[in-house]
Amino acid sequence: MFSGTSIKITVEGKKHLGALGTDVFGKSFISAKVEKWVDEIKQLSIIAESHPHAAYSALTNGLVGRWTFLMRVVPGISEMLQPLEDAIRLHLLPPITGHDALSDAERRVLALPVRDGGLGIPVPTTAAANQLKSSTFITQPLVNLLPLQQNADTVSGLCQQHSHHPGGGDQQTSQGETAGRSNCPPANTSCIPSEITGTCI
Repeated sequence: MFSGTSIKITVEGKKHLGALGTDVFGKSFISAKVEKWVDEIKQLSIIAESHPHAAYSALTNGLVGRWTFLMRVVPGISEMLQPLEDAIRLHLLPPITGHDALSDAERRVLALPVRDGGLGIPVPTTAAANQLKSSTFITQPLVNLLPLQQNADTVSGLCQQHSHHPGGGDQQTSQGETAGRSNCPPANTSCIPSEITGTCI
């Protein structure tokens, strides 16, 4: 029917704001992404041996954003991100910190925001669930508007109902600090409250 056109029909899945389709397609999509990110971390670790600060900046200002997006739109990927965490911990952090082996406690400290004495290098396996919850929370007012077909200006009213972010037992910042910084932004902005840093990102 669609021969000679660019239309392709698939029953497995499609890359669209993450991965939509069967579980098999989703897992293969995430695995391919993680494999690519692991290679990038290993390449960055070579740079970190001579330029640790440049490597740190590339990680926190560049690479982290790539998998953060996927965490926000694809549920249940925490375990699949373990190879990424292993690459960060075993290959990249040693040349950045100057320590060959990091304990679990040291890794948790490095995941803290800089203002709390850390380096702001998240643990992907634990950050995934927090990112998804934050993304779901901040977009809920828009989701509520979709079936109503209301004007986007109504978002500000619905946001007042979401002015305090729901607490979580694994937050690394205080409840009061996180809630105080997670007020909804104007309707024309994109802001997701981060439970790790306590700020909008």
